[in-house]
Amino acid sequence: MKSILVPTNDLDTLDSVLTAAERLRARIDGWLEAAHFHTDPSAIMATDDSGAALPALVERFEREDDRRAAEARRRFDAFAAAAGIGDRAVWSESETGLDNLGNHARVYDVVVVGRPVKGSSGPSLGTLETALFDSGQAILAVPPEVPAELGRNILIAWNGSSETARTIRGALDLLRLADQVTVLTVTGMTVPGPTGEAVARQLRREGIEAGSLVVEAGLGESGHKTLEVAAERGADLLLKGGYTRGRLRQALFGGPTNYILFNAELPVFMAH
Repeated sequence: MKSILVPTNDLDTLDSVLTAAERLRARIDGWLEAAHFHTDPSAIMATDDSGAALPALVERFEREDDRRAAEARRRFDAFAAAAGIGDRAVWSESETGLDNLGNHARVYDVVVVGRPVKGSSGPSLGTLETALFDSGQAILAVPPEVPAELGRNILIAWNGSSETARTIRGALDLLRLADQVTVLTVTGMTVPGPTGEAVARQLRREGIEAGSLVVEAGLGESGHKTLEVAAERGADLLLKGGYTRGRLRQALFGGPTNYILFNAELPVFMAH
C-alpha cells in the first residue's frame, strides 16, 4: 500500500479527510494525491425547449465549479506545505465528474472519503459507495473528528465473509505496522466461514501479533456492538467488509455497514 487518493469536492469535510489521509500516508510512507472532479453542467442543470442547458446558468455553474476547485487546491497546497509532505503530495483535476470516481481510483490503493453524517447535506453516501463498488480498491471512511493516532490499535470486524477477507488482505501493510490487532466476532451475525481465531492465527503466520475476541450482540445489532467494543478497546482504526448483506437490503432494512458508516467515531477501512 503506497498510493492514496482524496476526492476534494466536499469542501466541508476536506480538512478532516486530508488529516486522516496524511496520517495514513505517513504511516505507510506513501504518496497522497488530491483530485477535484469537475461536473458537466449540462448533466444536472435546467434546459430550454431544445434540451440545451441555459447559457447563463451554465456560465454561473462553471464559475462556481472553478471557484470550488481553486479553493480545494489552495487548501490542499497549504495543508501539504504545513505537513511537510513535499513532492509526495500531488494535485490533479478530472473533467469526468464524480460519477467516474471509481474509474479514476482503480490505480490507487485506497480512496479516503468523509463518512456520511445524519442531518447533513454531505458527505455523500453516493460518493463513498461509488469509490467502494466501482474502483475495485479499498476506502477509508473518515469521521468529522479524526483520532490523534491511526493504525496503531486496529479492530477487525470479522463476520466470515469474502468482503471482510478482501478488506484484511488489502490492509496487511497497516496490520503489520500496528501495535495491537484484535479480530472481533459478534455471535449470531456471521455468514458461513472461518472463525475469528482462525483469522488471527493466519495473521500471526504473517508476523502480525493478532488476538481474537467473541462477544454477544445483546439487544442491539452487530454494527452497534462493534462500535461499542472499538470504543472500549481504544481502537483507532476499524476494518470492516462492505455490504455483506447488499446495498439495497441495508438501505431498506438497515444493517451493520450502514450503521457503522453513519455512526463510527473512528476511521473505517473497508472493501467490497
